[in-house]
Amino acid sequence: MPSSYPFNFAPEALPFYFDVAQFKGGEGLNRIEVNVEFPVADGANEPDKPDENDARSEGPHRYNVRATYFGPDYSEIERRESTIDIPDAAAARGVRLWPAQMFASLEHDYYRVAVSVTEGERSSSYWSNVGLADFTGALAVSDVLFASHIGPAHDESPFNRGALVVVPHPIRRYRQGDELPVYFELYNMRMENGQTSYEISYRIVSHTKKKSGFWDERGRRPAVASSFDATGYSKDEPQHLVIRTDNLKPGTYDLLISITDLIAADTVRRAASFKVVDEDFELAE
Repeated sequence: MPSSYPFNFAPEALPFYFDVAQFKGGEGLNRIEVNVEFPVADGANEPDKPDENDARSEGPHRYNVRATYFGPDYSEIERRESTIDIPDAAAARGVRLWPAQMFASLEHDYYRVAVSVTEGERSSSYWSNVGLADFTGALAVSDVLFASHIGPAHDESPFNRGALVVVPHPIRRYRQGDELPVYFELYNMRMENGQTSYEISYRIVSHTKKKSGFWDERGRRPAVASSFDATGYSKDEPQHLVIRTDNLKPGTYDLLISITDLIAADTVRRAASFKVVDEDFELAE
């Protein structure tokens, strides 16, 4: 759970949701992404495929999103900011969550990340600790990025990742029956005859806080389970899954992903939690 940074004594707070995800960067670097969602009045853009650039207009709603990265000694290492202008929504039909994403390429170390969102007199700030993972050498998998939409990248967007557009959804709440898109990356797979060969399997089980036996199915029958084989032409591969939630009752779940390099006979795993809510639940609550 993030802690307030700094404590917010302003008369009107601006609630928002965020997470921090790590991916392999350049030599000796990790790409540290801060994904944010903040509630705004529903504008004219499509709610499931928002784009920061589409929202820039003469409207009075200007949001400033900032991520500041501090080293172990609290010295400032990097700062990233994004200004998002959203049209006047006086005739709004409801409330929606607007996404933003900021990233920095950092050397392997321990960091503190402060995240702030400001709009007019409203402002809130939080911070979280980040220890950089080592994605070099052996088979590895990035953090899991939960998304509200993943699809082909047809236009320029701040959420483009190569041929894909991945709109982050750090609140990790999905209405029952909606698609659950997730994005992750595989690193350092062994190649044979110019190709990789690997298996991806995933399970969705009821959430548990127990660390020991996390991957044991005893007492936690999977609500969703699937696996498939794949091949590629690079040691590092982006991957995404789109999972249906029709069979998931409202509640908290663990997504367990297992990747096996079939050439190296090596396996890595990643786990992350999310929530399924009723169809009439307001995601911005």
